[in-house]
Amino acid sequence: MNLPAFKNQKEGACPKPHRPDDFEFVEDDHIITEDDFVKEPEDNIEANPFLHSLDMLQPDDIAPPPPKPRRSVGDLASEAARLVVLGICIAVFVGSLIYIVRTLYYYRRAHEIYSEVKLDFDIESIFSAPEAAVRPAVQSLKSPVTADFVTSMSLTEEDYAKINEQDTVNKRVALAKASLNAWKLQNKDVYGYIKIPGTKVDDIIVQAEDNDYYLNHSWKGDYLPNGAIFADYRCHRNVLKNYNTILYGHHMTDGSMFNTLDYFFNEEFFKNNKYIEIYTFDGIFTYEIFAVYITDMYYQYIRTAFTSGKDFVDFAYEMKSNSIYEREGIEFAENDRIITLSTCTNRSQNERIAVQAKLVKIER
Repeated sequence: MNLPAFKNQKEGACPKPHRPDDFEFVEDDHIITEDDFVKEPEDNIEANPFLHSLDMLQPDDIAPPPPKPRRSVGDLASEAARLVVLGICIAVFVGSLIYIVRTLYYYRRAHEIYSEVKLDFDIESIFSAPEAAVRPAVQSLKSPVTADFVTSMSLTEEDYAKINEQDTVNKRVALAKASLNAWKLQNKDVYGYIKIPGTKVDDIIVQAEDNDYYLNHSWKGDYLPNGAIFADYRCHRNVLKNYNTILYGHHMTDGSMFNTLDYFFNEEFFKNNKYIEIYTFDGIFTYEIFAVYITDMYYQYIRTAFTSGKDFVDFAYEMKSNSIYEREGIEFAENDRIITLSTCTNRSQNERIAVQAKLVKIER
């Protein structure tokens, strides 16, 4: 092979590269020059003044934090007041929650207690026949006495058959007395039973030695904020011996006790609902309502003592004059008897609702 020729051929085919001096440089802003490169890496402390200053930093070179401004007495008082208000709000919330739960519990408890003691009688049946029209109560005073519960425990089936054959025996009275005697075995304070058609008043009556105990005790005698319907301790157990028999009951927001006495403030209801029935160990006593009104707790509407029959008659007419509605045909005599139902209004501590009625019929 001709090496010299091959060598010359290669040199001619591959021209020799130019040196930098052979090029003409043109200035261009987009071209990165040598000076644009960082000559020292960023982690080179000695070449970076900021990093160098951090490396050389001494504790004394660090300025202490500025002191917090001192709080004034007013600021402290304001903060304390906020904490007190917050505490009160929390206490009120917790207290309200406890009160609601407690109230619901006792409402349910009261329903359980009083739903067990109910007399199922229809008052309208008393006046359903024309011959059974309302008449003065004194005309019924000689009605025959019905066998009570204790006596009935010793009766045979033959005795019951004879009693059922007698027209003079009032089966309503017999059943009422039997129930009352059974309840009295649970609590000696049992006084009677009350029913007011058209309302939810349908409960047992008790009587204590004062007017405080049954404000927060059930008819059985156990603690219950709903209380019970109770007779004034000054009243005789035989209602015929009372000029004015007085019964008390709470105005419960769930509609129990004497809450639905409010119905009588509706004139139409007052006109169409006349009677109150009281069941006692002496018989069944029917009263006709003649007055409904709101009064002060210190008013004499719960008066029980009278100097004479005339004094009572004057009192009865005064009570009638208080009524917001009038019941026609109601007159009073010295041998009459009335009943007064009293409850609070839930508006004012001193206000009372009074519903009063005259005794018009006795069953024995």
